[in-house]
Amino acid sequence: MSASRINRIYEVMNKRRVKGFYNYVSAASLRDGTLALLQTTGLGKLRPNTVLLGFKSDWAAAPPQLVGDYVNIIQ
Repeated sequence: MSASRINRIYEVMNKRRVKGFYNYVSAASLRDGTLALLQTTGLGKLRPNTVLLGFKSDWAAAPPQLVGDYVNIIQ
């Protein structure tokens, strides 16, 4: 990840007055990315124990596979 992207993330966090850490994960699919992100969480020294997912708003227009992946992630 480039330094400019890291700086941009911290700018957004500062603008919204969010104190915390983040983990950046890049993957080919939402499911793979979520699984990788879940592996970075846990208890311990300064390790995040919360994962935030966005709400899917295009249920009707999205392909069934993407909707299925999203539902399975939540379950």
